[in-house]
Amino acid sequence: MKGLRIRTMTLPTHEAIIGSLGGQPTPLPWPEVYTALQTDVADGQMNPVPIIAFAKFDEVQKYLTLTNHIITPYVWFMNAEFCNGLPHLAKKMEVNSVSAAERAKFAAAAQPAVTKLIEDKFGAEGKGMLEALLSDIKANSGM
Repeated sequence: MKGLRIRTMTLPTHEAIIGSLGGQPTPLPWPEVYTALQTDVADGQMNPVPIIAFAKFDEVQKYLTLTNHIITPYVWFMNAEFCNGLPHLAKKMEVNSVSAAERAKFAAAAQPAVTKLIEDKFGAEGKGMLEALLSDIKANSGM
């Protein structure tokens, strides 16, 4: 992500993730994101795919990279015919998936920055909660 201006929410953890990966966190309010992408104030943004589709970012963004770097527990249920009739971003954007090896590199760069942020803000209790969460994720994801 070196040199890329990535729009983040004004969340210190998101800013730490982007910064640790070499990008330039660019916190912007939601109403400004489309225009920021359109005018090159931001090179990209981090959002779940349904939000990217809803916001029509495919109109102002050529690439979509699936990184799976943040857990977003969305569950969608719908009729298969309806789902298949939805417009798909892959028809309008070049979609790239980050390999498991590259995701591991993302984690190796980002997790220490996020851990430090949490420990600085919430002390030993926060660090302990984060370690418990990561332990549960590891135990239940086969990592």
